[in-house]
Amino acid sequence: MNWQKPFELESNRGDYDQILKPCFTSGHVKWGFFVLRGFAEMNEEYNNQNRPPKEEQQPSDETQGKLRQISIDELKQILKEHRKWLKSKGKVGKRADLHFINLKKINMKKAILAFADMQQSKLFGIDLQQANLIGTNLKKSYLNQVNLKKANLFRANLESAKLIGSIFRDSNLRETNLKNSDCKGTDFEGAVLVKANLQGADLLSTFFEEADLRDANLKEVKNLTIEQLAGAKTLYQAKLDPELIKRIKKNYPYLLEEPKEKTDQTK
Repeated sequence: MNWQKPFELESNRGDYDQILKPCFTSGHVKWGFFVLRGFAEMNEEYNNQNRPPKEEQQPSDETQGKLRQISIDELKQILKEHRKWLKSKGKVGKRADLHFINLKKINMKKAILAFADMQQSKLFGIDLQQANLIGTNLKKSYLNQVNLKKANLFRANLESAKLIGSIFRDSNLRETNLKNSDCKGTDFEGAVLVKANLQGADLLSTFFEEADLRDANLKEVKNLTIEQLAGAKTLYQAKLDPELIKRIKKNYPYLLEEPKEKTDQTK
């Protein structure tokens, strides 16, 4: 792919280190959730004031004209203000408003987009490796062929998102909302999907090798075979349809057993 030249994000990595990363190191998990709860409250207030009209639909051929175009310089400024907003806990700066935005094949590796509003956006082929997307709203977004390897999507909202052929390898998707998402050909190898909601998702040819699916909701999923789950790390206490549970018990009963290893909550 002919990626555009990456814009500078690394010089501001310290903002993330000061705000969220320390919260999830050993001994600070409870404080981490406290900080996240504070941001969640700001999110709720923001969404109530800036929620797009309910009639707007996921980007499609009919709605392409509604998508907003922004330059790289504008994107840099939005991310700069967003970092200020995160660091000050909403006192200064501005939460990133990237809903209904059209971005294509640009490098946003390690971008700090925690709690950003990116719903109903089109992000085709974006490089978001190791990005911070904690609590980010990506509902109904078009994220086909996006590289999200080692990204942190803890409690992100990807409901009804298009994720065809995207890479979530070794990513944190703990408690992420993937309800009714289109995950055909998506790569979840090594991903943490603990308590993730995949209800109603299309999982045709989705890859779950070494994925941690404990407590995940896999009810009413489409096109999922037990062979796809055979290489998963665990399905302990996952919510599954009766017929799928029956077949797993017969062929891969170890997947339903309690794993000896504890899930890394700091991933």
